[in-house]
Amino acid sequence: MTGATSVSIKESGIYCKAEIISLNSKGSEFKVFINPEIPGIEVKVREFLNKYLKDGKFIIKINFVDTGFKLKINTKLFKSLKVNKGSNFLFAIDPFKIPGLINFVYPEKKIWKILRKLLKEAVFELEKRRLKEGEEIKRAILKEIEKIKSSLKEIDSSKINEEVIKIKSHLKNIADIVRAKRGPWGKRIDFYGQEILKEANTITQKTADLSVVNSAIKVKECADNIRELSRNLV
Repeated sequence: MTGATSVSIKESGIYCKAEIISLNSKGSEFKVFINPEIPGIEVKVREFLNKYLKDGKFIIKINFVDTGFKLKINTKLFKSLKVNKGSNFLFAIDPFKIPGLINFVYPEKKIWKILRKLLKEAVFELEKRRLKEGEEIKRAILKEIEKIKSSLKEIDSSKINEEVIKIKSHLKNIADIVRAKRGPWGKRIDFYGQEILKEANTITQKTADLSVVNSAIKVKECADNIRELSRNLV
């Protein structure tokens, strides 16, 4: 199911923002973006999220406004450089462009402890939103079912009774899946939606009655809507 959430945390001199976007996809896929890049953090983020987020493509954006990092100068390299000594050092070039002279030292353990807390909150909020959207989608599917039932009442022909019975059976199966507390929902609903389309196509081929054909077309439109909606469910 789709969804998105954005959270932030300020703690112990560290300020971090995290955003998780959930998209529909087969299996699980993670795209992680961390700014700035901190050694070892991305692996931990992936391992953590893999325990909680399933069935979908997830885009994770983590931005550290403040990491609490410290600068460490390579004293041996510094001494080998020619600088104008005095109360203020004067470099001929930008010291940050001198490889190995200045290193960023991150409090990795503290960062991960705080980030882990933030990710837990983000996952919790995301799941709430995904579930809410899922319930809205399920209600929309049930409405399409009622529309199909209404269209079937307009079809009155002994020649196509078999197709009508099959469609009603498929509708019952879809309704049962929608009301089920546990998935998977999407693929199963999509399958029955496709079966309804087949039966509706058969009806249009069996009759020349325009009113029946029009009713069958309405059934097809609703079945298409059901299939489209089902793709937003896991």
